Amino acid sequence: VRLARSDGDLCVAIRDDGGGIQGPSGDGMGLESMRRRASEIGGRVSVECADPHGTVVTALLPLGSP
Repeated sequence: VRLARSDGDLCVAIRDDGGGIQGPSGDGMGLESMRRRASEIGGRVSVECADPHGTVVTALLPLGSP
């Protein structure tokens, strides 16, 4: 887990070393909920494969008013 400030945003990154997300079925209800909640306050969530294994989920959330 990594927390950092970046251009007025809070960056939260969670990385694991598991098997990663395989195909569209990996984009489940939990990820959609995180994206929706972040969007409601002007932020965003991304999901990427980590090399050589694992996944990184990153949220950029504004620290001020949207």
